[in-house]
Amino acid sequence: MAARDSTRRTLACRLTPVGEGGISLIELSGPDSVAILDRLFQNPHGVRVAQMEPGRLLYGRLVRNDAPLDEVLLECVQAGGHGVFVINGHGGALASQRTMAALMAEGARPAREREFLARQRRLGLVDRIQEEAAQRIPRALTLRAAQVLIEQHEGALAAVRDELLRRTDWPWVVERLRRLLATAAFGRGMVRPPRLVIAGRPNVGKSTLANALLRFDRMLVHAEPGTTRDTIEEGLSLGGLPFTLVDTAGLRAAQSEVEREGVRRGAQALRRADVALLVFDASVPLQEEDRRILARSGTRMRVPVLNKSDLPAAIPARLIEEETGCRPMVVSALSGAGLGELEERILRAAYPQMPAKGEAVLFTLRQERLVKAALRAAERKDRARLAAAMNALFTDSGTQNCE
Repeated sequence: MAARDSTRRTLACRLTPVGEGGISLIELSGPDSVAILDRLFQNPHGVRVAQMEPGRLLYGRLVRNDAPLDEVLLECVQAGGHGVFVINGHGGALASQRTMAALMAEGARPAREREFLARQRRLGLVDRIQEEAAQRIPRALTLRAAQVLIEQHEGALAAVRDELLRRTDWPWVVERLRRLLATAAFGRGMVRPPRLVIAGRPNVGKSTLANALLRFDRMLVHAEPGTTRDTIEEGLSLGGLPFTLVDTAGLRAAQSEVEREGVRRGAQALRRADVALLVFDASVPLQEEDRRILARSGTRMRVPVLNKSDLPAAIPARLIEEETGCRPMVVSALSGAGLGELEERILRAAYPQMPAKGEAVLFTLRQERLVKAALRAAERKDRARLAAAMNALFTDSGTQNCE
């Protein structure tokens, strides 16, 4: 009933952010959109909004109570009983605010993001993939993440679906679906950045390394052990890809209740890490606390880091490799030596398969489940279930008819 009721409302939605800009775009959709605009919009040749056809643009002014509001171009996206129009007005907060206020005064209601996108999908203006991408694009943390999501919105996944449903050679179809599934970890990282946790005992240079990766002094650095008492999180971009960087308290036998809580939180962050940087002070021999950290870091991906390479070395890299099974990165967080190689190692650990520009990428668990169902159907050479699973990517919310 709620979904049917929402279709009876006329919604106004800003398509451009609030603030200064060249133009502002406001979409008005719903059963009263034509009537509202016919009351507000004045075309110099007397053309009424009710006469507009999809794809047509009209120049005119918005006027309410004889007061001019803005000079606009009005675009008709969908005509008829549930009209959809885009008002192209002047940029700037004041002009768009006045237009929105006039639309509200005439009976429209401001649209919530999910409500607006759901309506667009019901009207056939976007599909489910475009809806999911549109929800996430404004919250993308890096330009590259936004570009990946925009490419999916513009049809990268739709092109793969169409190609898969045309092909008749099953080995090719199976391999293409496997390649598509392999993009899921990358796509999820665009939406939920992997957690990069820096761990180690006190005074090995964890906070200095965090600041070096961030390129600014976010973490307090001091020679006194136990300076960092809590986990500190910060957004990080490496190679244009997003991460959540987590600096932790030094892991050791704590001296106070406050420090014990910081150590506990640090250990918890280490267990939840997608990639853990296990930092050691290369200028002093391996300590018992270092060995305990090696034993407790049960993360999926560990990158050992021998820091303070600007000082005489006291820990052979071979020893750390024997202990961890991983080649350590030798860096100086203070001078920056080795940081470029470390960043490349982090990227390979977090994003082992990076799709090419414009390639189809899965970015939600719903999509991943459906493509797995499509793969099972392809392995059984079941074309009907393959088509059902791939089409459900763009229409459905689950795998109900694909198993």
